Amino acid sequence: MSRMKRAALILVLCSCLAFDAHARTRPRWSDTFASRVEVLALLQSLNGEILASTSATRTLEAWCGEHHMASEAKIVAKRVAGVDKTASADQLQRLGVQSASELRYRRVELRCGAHVLSVADNWYV
Repeated sequence: MSRMKRAALILVLCSCLAFDAHARTRPRWSDTFASRVEVLALLQSLNGEILASTSATRTLEAWCGEHHMASEAKIVAKRVAGVDKTASADQLQRLGVQSASELRYRRVELRCGAHVLSVADNWYV
């Protein structure tokens, strides 16, 4: 699984727990066993769609539209300012660099309307 897909999946999972995809047709999500099973099924379905797709962003955009999360189902990437992280030794090795000074870093949010679906830490050469 690509880093983008993995980051998108993890953060969508977190976002989904706070957002009831059917909020327009029924009351807000309640903390019951049945609700938890429903959310788990929804998340597993999304997980399968992301893993099977060639683009996590397009999959999230389609999912956003299917669940009426915004008036226009469009994923927008927004850079988060003021955040800096140092890459780990494992990340340096995976990127094929010797020193963190060879890398650039950015944190990006993928949003659908007011909903943050993904927050990704990106290191690049």
